[in-house]
Amino acid sequence: MHLTYKPSGDLLEILNPDCLLDWLQKVVKDCFLADETLQPPEAFGKDSLEFLSGETLPRCGVKPTNKGKLRAS
Repeated sequence: MHLTYKPSGDLLEILNPDCLLDWLQKVVKDCFLADETLQPPEAFGKDSLEFLSGETLPRCGVKPTNKGKLRAS
């Protein structure tokens, strides 16, 4: 899976796409793609990543949800 690093616009290869949906993880390990060669993995904050279309990551992967909390009756 590929994403864009917002500050530079560089293309990233996502090593573990499942970590994008885990809101407890604030950073993910990704690799820059340079001349079709993967660079060594680096840690990037989820808030600095976006899809190639320019859309941000889904909120479920960045912020906790109220799912599972009991409602007062």
